[in-house]
Amino acid sequence: MALWEEALQIAVTRGEIMLVDRGATEAEIEAWRDEYLVDLAADRERFIAAFASFFADPERDTATHH
Repeated sequence: MALWEEALQIAVTRGEIMLVDRGATEAEIEAWRDEYLVDLAADRERFIAAFASFFADPERDTATHH
């Protein structure tokens, strides 16, 4: 497994934990996965940039950001 694929797995876990801590529903978590991860996994460079940006801001509202 490539390093960026491992980072993708970490992003899923960390993102889900953040959403659960904020009281997100399962539907919101699924939407987050689709929007931020599934699409980005197909494009490694975009994923790496989004991963760095997403986790650089711990106050980001992941459940409602579009």
